[in-house]
Amino acid sequence: MEIKSAKKYAQELLDHQKSYRWPLANYNKQLPLLEKMKLRFCHTVSIFAGYEGHDLLSNKLWDMIGPRYGPCADHFMMDHISCPVLLDMNFKWFDDNGDENDEPDIPQHSHDGVWSSVWMMKTGYDSGYEVYCFLNESDKQRFINLIKEI
Repeated sequence: MEIKSAKKYAQELLDHQKSYRWPLANYNKQLPLLEKMKLRFCHTVSIFAGYEGHDLLSNKLWDMIGPRYGPCADHFMMDHISCPVLLDMNFKWFDDNGDENDEPDIPQHSHDGVWSSVWMMKTGYDSGYEVYCFLNESDKQRFINLIKEI
């Protein structure tokens, strides 16, 4: 995992190859959402990782500082579900035969927490930038220390 500005990365792609214009376009679409999120959660860290890495970080954050603020997104995670609602219902993407559960019956719900995140852009088949947003500077620092340990 790498701590690096998502915008800087997108600009580097533009500078090197014109065919990579989609990351910056996606970044620009997500920017208003990020700016709105930063009104509440002003301490941010941009992380480049694969999907599994982002799922692991979200799981670790649940364990460290509690649930992610906003509509629950744990059902998108393949192996690192932390949401007690999904855990109580024994939610799984695949059944015991290995067949995908393509229409899971998931109750719409939200969580109140001191952190959230905004997916900024996909940069590869299964990787991209997510900005982790924290209410408290101390939680941001704990997150950075966690990244150094992984």
